[in-house]
Amino acid sequence: MTMTKSRLRENIVSLFVLQGANYVLPLVVVPYLVRVLGPANFGRLAFAQAFIQYFIVLTEYGFNLSATRTAVQLRDDPEKLSRLFSAVMGVKLVLMCAGFVVMLLAVAFVPSFQHDYALFASVYLGVLGSVLFPVWLFQGLERMRQISFLTITARLLVMAAVFVFVRKQSDFRVAAALQASGFLLAGIFSLFVIPRIVKLKLCLPSLREMRQVMSDGWHVFVATIGGSLYNSSNVVFLGLLVSPVIVGYYAAAEKLIKALQSAIAPISQAVYPHVAALLKRSRGEALHFLSRLLKLQGAGTLAISLVLFACAHPIALLLFGPRYEPSGDLIRIMSVIPFIIGLNNILGAQVLVQFSLGRLLSYSTMLPALLHVSLLYPVVKLTGVTGVALLAVFTEAFVLFIRIGGLARWHRDIVHGLLGRIGGKGVTP
Repeated sequence: MTMTKSRLRENIVSLFVLQGANYVLPLVVVPYLVRVLGPANFGRLAFAQAFIQYFIVLTEYGFNLSATRTAVQLRDDPEKLSRLFSAVMGVKLVLMCAGFVVMLLAVAFVPSFQHDYALFASVYLGVLGSVLFPVWLFQGLERMRQISFLTITARLLVMAAVFVFVRKQSDFRVAAALQASGFLLAGIFSLFVIPRIVKLKLCLPSLREMRQVMSDGWHVFVATIGGSLYNSSNVVFLGLLVSPVIVGYYAAAEKLIKALQSAIAPISQAVYPHVAALLKRSRGEALHFLSRLLKLQGAGTLAISLVLFACAHPIALLLFGPRYEPSGDLIRIMSVIPFIIGLNNILGAQVLVQFSLGRLLSYSTMLPALLHVSLLYPVVKLTGVTGVALLAVFTEAFVLFIRIGGLARWHRDIVHGLLGRIGGKGVTP
């Protein structure tokens, strides 16, 4: 047990170092880009990155949760782990190729896309990187230190390249290619690291194995699609309906919100395999752990949201400069999102996925996502970018409402455990 706690602490520390880099480096790069590129070209860059995010979600297919959970169970069996690795990589490669064809067709036939093949091709490098970098495998093996090292090294190289090669407004395509190449570099590096930590034998996966890993990840995939619809579609719809300058204002605010809400990622990634192991041993012990996590994470994200609300305009002025003053109002509106995300993260990844409540996970994400997308067009037309920010808050709150309501109605034992009423250490409800 001591070794397990030690490993968990090491994983959390490693991922906090990683997330610190993920937080600090964008706070260095994004202010530089918004100033050099200007609101219009920064808006074009953000639009392309948001569009390509759909394809990253497609290729990840929920494997960062579903395959991670399976890897935890198979990590002491190299042969079965090798079969899992080969099947997951096979599916991801097929999806990446299919996505590339769809992207080319979209750029060819959508009028607002046709002006810049180079921009969309550049950001698609990020999709290739997401395929090559098996984050799910490192998580399942609980080797978070390696993830941190690879990712930080790649990001530092990319950051240095951005400062060297992005010097004027017309360099937004160069900025797109460099930023997309960060994950690609990490993926390439990982190919040399994996053989040092686990003995995997690549093999040709069977169709049955590929179908199985897709079936295992289906509910997570549906939930991820829903999350992508209401997270990425805001910038995409704005890019189709308003000027690039307005897109730039919103994208700058959204990037700050996402950078801050991602502060919970180290905890989520580190505890996910730990909770899977606890749940395998004792349902009550897992609930006891999640109850404490819910309180700590809720308090931390609430503090982040309060600071954002109070200091929205000074933060926007400091990070983005006087040309981005409208971003301050948007930051204040969306300041509550990190707190809501902090709760949603535990109820989603740590509860609904771990306790195999995939149907509630899918419904709680897809219903708000479909409502969000259906409202985006009239919201943009009637209220502009302010309405989009308010809609983003409403959708995240709706996701939380459905998850709490579903658990309270059909899984009260889990709710009681999360509230600390049952599920004491070693007790199985």
